[in-house]
Amino acid sequence: MRAVIPAAGHGTRMQSVTHGGAKELLPLAGRTVIEHVLAEGFKHCDHAIVVWDITKGELPDGVAWVPQVPQRGLAPAIASGVTTEDSNLILLPDAVFLPYDPAGKMVAMGEGDIVLALTKVGDDEVNKFGICEVDEDGWVTKMLEKPFPSETESRWAICGRYRMSGKAAALLLELVAQAPLGGSETDLSSFFREAQERGMRIAGCFLDSSIRRFDCGDPTGYADAVEAFAS
Repeated sequence: MRAVIPAAGHGTRMQSVTHGGAKELLPLAGRTVIEHVLAEGFKHCDHAIVVWDITKGELPDGVAWVPQVPQRGLAPAIASGVTTEDSNLILLPDAVFLPYDPAGKMVAMGEGDIVLALTKVGDDEVNKFGICEVDEDGWVTKMLEKPFPSETESRWAICGRYRMSGKAAALLLELVAQAPLGGSETDLSSFFREAQERGMRIAGCFLDSSIRRFDCGDPTGYADAVEAFAS
């Protein structure tokens, strides 16, 4: 299995903290944020690759990286790093977890061409996430992108960890290649919907309430992570 960390984007939410630097290279408990995510990947995968923009700075020594082509959103970023010869574990570098990461549970799940880590959120957070509606067996039946709380009864939010088979990765590469140059960003939710339309099943990996997720792409979330990891 290959770990893929899409980190080529130039986010704006953290400029007050990074002052132009890369948010992934911010310190967190004696390491950079991205080193925590890499450690999670190597815990469960034989190989790890970072999709990176070298103008953001140098990654730690020995870290394998590739550029994002094209630079049009998260789906092309993931596509730049995946393999079709094996399964892929996608780890968004904004998200870190305590007391343990969800990737191990995702890797252990045998079913599904795509597995999404899902965490339960409150009504006030529904419109900040992609929300999944699931059936009684844990299969995703519908996905809504940042809906209003009144649009769905589900509170299961996608939280920055995905697993996809080589077959699903091949579809992602196909869709990214078909997107018109100069067009809008390729949307990951559209990929998930297309995968379902082609008969691929998407499973939910449900995180229990003991796992805390920290958004290191947000100043408040990063400050909370620094405090929690220090203790």
